[in-house]
Amino acid sequence: MITKRERINKVISFIKKPSKSFQIIWTALTFALVITSILIAIFLDTKILNSIIYGFTCFFFIYFLYLFFNHYKKYINQFISSKIKNTNTYTKLSNSKLFNHYDRKILSYILSIIYSVIYVLVLITFGIIYSSKYYGIFSAYYLLSICIKILIILGILKFKNREDVQKRIQLISSLLLLLLNIVICLFITLIIFQPNKVQYDNWVIIIFSSLTTIRLITIIVSLKKWKTKEPLKLILKKIRFIELLVTVVILQTTMLAYYGATQSMEILNYTIGFVVFVSIVILVGWILISSIIQYVKFNKNKKDQLLNN
Repeated sequence: MITKRERINKVISFIKKPSKSFQIIWTALTFALVITSILIAIFLDTKILNSIIYGFTCFFFIYFLYLFFNHYKKYINQFISSKIKNTNTYTKLSNSKLFNHYDRKILSYILSIIYSVIYVLVLITFGIIYSSKYYGIFSAYYLLSICIKILIILGILKFKNREDVQKRIQLISSLLLLLLNIVICLFITLIIFQPNKVQYDNWVIIIFSSLTTIRLITIIVSLKKWKTKEPLKLILKKIRFIELLVTVVILQTTMLAYYGATQSMEILNYTIGFVVFVSIVILVGWILISSIIQYVKFNKNKKDQLLNN
């Protein structure tokens, strides 16, 4: 007979290290719940249903974050252990370089995704509280952006020496980014011609504008530091730049909600919306065309090598 304590220990061990199939199912359910929350925030005005769905979403997302950290923990441990072995035992930790340039980049990508997840949860919360389609659609944008980042990071970590796989990931992420930004450009068009006139509480505007400003600053700093010729990292850099433009639009809609739809604010709204729209179209077109050209060149060179051999 299995005792109650043994059953509890089995459940705890399964929660700590679930099977791969369970992780896939949990991830799928998490994103399904998030998308459901976003759709409810956009189209429905039922606060009770919104609260129930959001509660489940938060629960699923918290465990999803645990699974995500658990998956990348081995990489972080490898980074630290490999560096500590090469340092003198008596050397102060603060004076030793535990992480090289590449390691810090990977950690910054992971931290960026974690902050993006928190930001999306805040967006969904405000979207549900105020039944705001603006917060709902921005949530969908950032959620899909997170998925593309995860895809690229997996390409960098797991297929570092597989150029053919990296090229495929580059092309797929570019196509996903194209679809994603078609949606956001349509939404920016909506913002230009139908400004957000929902009145939010001051505490909501303060919290949201603070988080958005922090996000804006971190993106600017990260863009300044990124100098690389690696295709996947270049796409990450361009995605961050697109996020920078979208963040500017979000700040603008927040300002419009705070100051009201005055004539000067509406003119500013049209100007920012138009500039961001054109910039995103040019940038996404550039990413897609360059990815296709690089993919075609790589396949051509590969065929030439096979013929020569």
